[in-house]
Amino acid sequence: MIRRAGFAIGGLLVLSAVAVVAAGWYIERTVRQDIDRSLAQLPGGAVATYSALDVDILGRRGTFRDFIVLRDGRHVLEAAELSITDPGPVLQGATGPGTQAIAGRIEVERLSLSPIPGERVAIATLTLEKPAADADQLRQLALADVDPPLAAWLGALSVERAVASGIAQLAAAPATAAVVTVDGLGAGRIQRLGATTWAVGPWLGAALDAEDVTLGGVDQLLRGAAGAAVPVAGRLLVRDVRFATEADQRLSFGELSLEAFGLTERASPRGADRLIEWLTSVSIGAARLSSLRAEEPSERRVSTAQSATVRGWIGSKIDAVEARTLSVTSPVFEARVGRLALTGFTGVARDAGPLPTGSFALSDLLVEAPDVGRVSLARATFDAKSASPPSAWYADQRIEIGPLVYHPSSTAQAAVPYGVLAGRERVTATTALTMTAADDNRRLAVTIELQIADAGEATLALDLVDSAAWLALAPPAASAVTGWGPVRVEHARLTYRDQGLVALGFAAAGRATGLPAAQLQMLMPLALEQTVRRSGRGPASQAAASVLARFLQTPATVTAVFAPSRPMRLDTTIRLLQEAPDAAADTFGITLTTDP
Repeated sequence: MIRRAGFAIGGLLVLSAVAVVAAGWYIERTVRQDIDRSLAQLPGGAVATYSALDVDILGRRGTFRDFIVLRDGRHVLEAAELSITDPGPVLQGATGPGTQAIAGRIEVERLSLSPIPGERVAIATLTLEKPAADADQLRQLALADVDPPLAAWLGALSVERAVASGIAQLAAAPATAAVVTVDGLGAGRIQRLGATTWAVGPWLGAALDAEDVTLGGVDQLLRGAAGAAVPVAGRLLVRDVRFATEADQRLSFGELSLEAFGLTERASPRGADRLIEWLTSVSIGAARLSSLRAEEPSERRVSTAQSATVRGWIGSKIDAVEARTLSVTSPVFEARVGRLALTGFTGVARDAGPLPTGSFALSDLLVEAPDVGRVSLARATFDAKSASPPSAWYADQRIEIGPLVYHPSSTAQAAVPYGVLAGRERVTATTALTMTAADDNRRLAVTIELQIADAGEATLALDLVDSAAWLALAPPAASAVTGWGPVRVEHARLTYRDQGLVALGFAAAGRATGLPAAQLQMLMPLALEQTVRRSGRGPASQAAASVLARFLQTPATVTAVFAPSRPMRLDTTIRLLQEAPDAAADTFGITLTTDP
């Protein structure tokens, strides 16, 4: 009895096993048939093929070998192996609006994508966690008459996490990366994006990390297309970046970080000739750059910067820029700057608008050139007040430079034997320029001040008219104006107060001629007056020669005034001075006075 029961139970188990196997075979066969039907009817007329399929019913996993998707006879996707775990509604033919699950996990090996003719992306391995898609949106993209950009395809997808390795984009602008990680892709945005050992065209980098990335902004940035203002990334950080051009120009930096990075509505096509337009299409909340180095081997020139920061960059306006420890070295000269700062900057618009305004400061400048000498500058500032129409960029501004210390070379001293450099190891100077506009910018008052220690002080004051038409021109229109254009001089005044320059000049002349400096200072003014009198010059020249002779004998203060009966064109004035400088007093009616 027991034996019979055992046989019965054994037979039941065998039958159950056979039933399970048969059911599994039937289910697997049904699954394969469903898969084959789905792959033969992909959106947009695409079809898919494979060489083998392994199905794990209990594990809800299918693995394709040699998986290929074709559209119009073109391979748009190839994968040596494609594994899908826990297939979702999208793979089961679900339709309707909204995002639905594709699968719990997708793993791909040796993937090749070609969504756009002529471009291909190769990926060694790709893993997608919880991928999902808007099936209707994907279908519309597949049926589009024009191949949509990659950003559009990604915008229809979402994924909790994606990791890709061994990436290479083969196109007009090739790109590669060792590993790319994406966290939180959805609704056209990426929560976090990372890449290691990446390259885009001539750019190479060790690492890239970005947060809150907008796919549309990235697409517009990479394509250089014009469009509306769009964010690119909430934060972007790249490290150890190198760049090289075909002309062997090299650029590298240690780290670049961008906060609130985006594009304005003035985004322009990319290209070297459109660099200014591209830069004025950028918006950046804050940026920091470190360890910058630029090399031009053909010129043997190297430029470096320890650090640079930017705040509030929107198009052609920047709240603040600061750079520290800059240097330029070449066979001709060497220059170093301790600090460079710019605040409240409004740049040049290529189509229209004002010229730059803002505050500029430079400190700790050192320039050395073998044939010229060494120049050190403690500080230079430029302050151009921001102004609204009808005021112009030059309505109220001031430039100050100094103290500037110049150590002339022997070559420079020999070139100016009787001047301020004669016999001096160092020259210290300060200078300033002030411009003030009036009468709806028609009139411009310019004052230039120069002070050279132990030499003298000079001040030039110019009253110009019709300056607005030249100074306020936008660059395209300015190219049609040559020289100084319509600018005219209404009044000019040059005042010089001697503090030792005349004595330096006579001392240098004495060393050159072997005569005592005091004797030269007595004889040369007399010779000047006699020469002008014999030349037949007019009364104005003779009067000026007498004043200049008294000044040379007793240096104090001398003033030259140019007051024409009506304003003279500035370009004409400069040309006549160059052609006959000794006749300037008669030609322009210049008067000289001296204070003993």
